[in-house]
Amino acid sequence: MREPFELKIVEHIATLGDSGTYTRELNVVSFNNRPARLDVRLWKQDGSGSKVPLKGIQLTDDEAQALCNALNDYIGRD
Repeated sequence: MREPFELKIVEHIATLGDSGTYTRELNVVSFNNRPARLDVRLWKQDGSGSKVPLKGIQLTDDEAQALCNALNDYIGRD
């Protein structure tokens, strides 16, 4: 039997997209009391107004910096 899954949003940074029922968000998230990391994830609003996490990716600070640099290079190119 699986152990309970615990997720805590430590800080909401931005909503990247919103289609009504689903949002794509950038948050700082801790899973199962592990150290919090940056998290880009799709969330679904359930009937009670709670958010259900769907597919996403967590990034270390180094990975987030590398992604930021790559995005800046991509956006800044001619």
